[in-house]
Amino acid sequence: MHDWRVSTVLDAPHIDTPVQLCIRRPRYICRSCGQMHSPRLSGTVDHRVTERFVEYVQRHMLEYESMKQFAKFVGIQQQSLARLILSIADQTKESLKPPIWLGIHHFILRERCHFVLTDLYLGRAIDFVPAGTLQLTQLRERLARYSSCAPLLVIVPVDATTISLVRKLFPEAQMFVPIETFGQHLGDMLAMAASARWSRKGCRGMPSPDDVYQVAHTCKHEMDARQRSRLNKGIASGHPFWLGHAAKDRLLDGVRMAPMSFLGVANDWYQDLTTDQMVVFTGLLAELRAMKSLDVYPARIPVVIDSIRSLAALRQTLSKKRNFTDEILCALLLTASDLYTKPEISRKLKWAQPYWRNEVLLGLPLIPVVGGFLQSAINMLYSVELQHHCDQWRSAAR
Repeated sequence: MHDWRVSTVLDAPHIDTPVQLCIRRPRYICRSCGQMHSPRLSGTVDHRVTERFVEYVQRHMLEYESMKQFAKFVGIQQQSLARLILSIADQTKESLKPPIWLGIHHFILRERCHFVLTDLYLGRAIDFVPAGTLQLTQLRERLARYSSCAPLLVIVPVDATTISLVRKLFPEAQMFVPIETFGQHLGDMLAMAASARWSRKGCRGMPSPDDVYQVAHTCKHEMDARQRSRLNKGIASGHPFWLGHAAKDRLLDGVRMAPMSFLGVANDWYQDLTTDQMVVFTGLLAELRAMKSLDVYPARIPVVIDSIRSLAALRQTLSKKRNFTDEILCALLLTASDLYTKPEISRKLKWAQPYWRNEVLLGLPLIPVVGGFLQSAINMLYSVELQHHCDQWRSAAR
């Protein structure tokens, strides 16, 4: 033994007070190479923070609006906290298995579009691709990791370039655009147009800047009485934002009723738009034609709804953060431990309707069910069959 050295390790705060552990560690000199070594501290990450500290960051990071504020509270420098978040995100990516059901979602923060990859079966985010000039190249590299164990189902956004890329990488996978994703895309177009064209001072009738995104992504049947009254007044006054909102709902209802004829529905809908509304939805028909040519259709898939709603809620939460870079905000999707819950297949099947009879998920028909004991029995059998199907896929992947 050469000497003793005191190491300072950050621990989880106690009663709102930062905690530092001062640990006395021996140092040894190797007689063969002459290098100095110290034993590893158990329960620590890189000898700088404890595992309890990492868990505390995962649980409470989203509670603070500023990274500087949170770093000061836990007793760590802001740059060190950013590196820790990115390190946790990288470890999370490496520890996850290839997904059976892969979700590719557009995630818009501060008017920049990122990609978030989710495991729909586990109900959690597994990767992210920040916006940038090399975004598609990075997305191709991330998806190529799953080529050896290709997913059986891929959920894609309304983006012809992304759909074409996924089709080349996973030619055997079933690909759909969930109707909820289609509605999110329409809401994104409306919100971005609102922030660019109608958010100037003196433009009466507009929601506040903090509420534009939420209102743009809320359908009329999801609104309460006060919001519906506001929508009706806006339509009666001829305000372009509220007229665009009504046009969005009309298209979404038409696609929901006739998903296989979505292109014809969109063509008829586009011809009835005013000039201001056509500017809002510029490029939409081109994307839908590309979807049609790649044999990708909108579909109502119950297991996807929770993930899409969680991402929408997360976007609202992360958009209020200050002193956070876009990369850190996206990494928080992976570092936070309680963002998603595993979807319950039996509960989701209670939403099945007769028009599901012709739709197929993973080769298993989605059976329209009735209430009572018969519904519970069918749900249970379907869950067992689906679990057996997934276990077979995992054993084949090994």
